[in-house]
Amino acid sequence: MASLNIAQSARRFGVVKTVGITEQTYYRWRKEYGGPKVEQARRFKELERENTHLRRAVTDLTLDKLILKGGAGPWPKPAYGGRTPRETSNTKDQ
Repeated sequence: MASLNIAQSARRFGVVKTVGITEQTYYRWRKEYGGPKVEQARRFKELERENTHLRRAVTDLTLDKLILKGGAGPWPKPAYGGRTPRETSNTKDQ
């Protein structure tokens, strides 16, 4: 937040003193922790792509599992008042 205030303010010394650090300390911290380096940014993008791929794989496998189990639960009642597919298949034998 101090970095944002300093970037927006021409009075850098006032903001640094308000935070309670010296200007030299601020610049040292900014140099050390300032932001992601190029390698870190590339790795982050790679991890985001991998995460997206894994989420899709989990979703696909979950859907496959539900289909193989026969659905997630009982069939919902149709809005038109008819019979569900399970009820229809059970009454054919009668």
